[in-house]
Amino acid sequence: MIRRLRFPARTGRAATSTAPQRAGSCAGFSLIELLTVIAIIAILASVIFPVAGIVRARAQQTKVMTNLHSIQAALGIYKLDEHTYPSSLGPVIFQSGQGTTSINGLFPEYLKDKGAYVSPANEVQDPDAAYPVDVPASAANGAFDLSGMPPTIVEPTLTTKGAMINGWDNMDGHVDPKTGRYILHYSRYRTFNRNDPDYKRQLGFRNPPEDTVVTWNDSFVKKSDAGDAISGDYIVLFLNGTVKKFSVKQASDVRFQIWRLTP
Repeated sequence: MIRRLRFPARTGRAATSTAPQRAGSCAGFSLIELLTVIAIIAILASVIFPVAGIVRARAQQTKVMTNLHSIQAALGIYKLDEHTYPSSLGPVIFQSGQGTTSINGLFPEYLKDKGAYVSPANEVQDPDAAYPVDVPASAANGAFDLSGMPPTIVEPTLTTKGAMINGWDNMDGHVDPKTGRYILHYSRYRTFNRNDPDYKRQLGFRNPPEDTVVTWNDSFVKKSDAGDAISGDYIVLFLNGTVKKFSVKQASDVRFQIWRLTP
């Protein structure tokens, strides 16, 4: 009599049959799946990178606005002490036949941080960089005063007699890298025409109105190769401490004479 042998049933993984896998059936991405992933990454990048640029630009503009508030506070203290406004906000080196004279402006006695003059969007970040500009016609007795230049744009010169403007100082003005011209921002006098409607809005007067423009920063304005403003914002400081952004369109309404803007 033949007995059948019985074995206990296998449990767990051993009970699962493992059929041999077919050749070429290994797990992986197909070409369509890879292209889909690449397309998704490209779409995300096209969204994220511009947003990151906008966030960075806003952070830089906030920094400039904070710096302008610091300059305004220092300017108010200077006015109380000297009963007038300085001929420049930042350091200026005046060169003449009698030697070299430095004008510190608000720095370092009233404004301790030299970085307040610098825009994070400025192409020049080197604190030792400087550019020569013409001596204004009103300079007398060795006293250099940028306010003696009515035009807001002055051609630089490479003569031994002139002024050296720090390239990182965006608050007094800056040298336009596209045109090579020095663009003046801060000035005690903008016009000598008494019939000008904005004649009284100048820091050279004893008590100018509160809506007088002190200075501005245009490092966030995009310009063409010819130096014309295309887009972006001018950040303007007024005497009452207001700091406001103005578009290129708003600046064009005053023929880009930023000092004519009102808060």
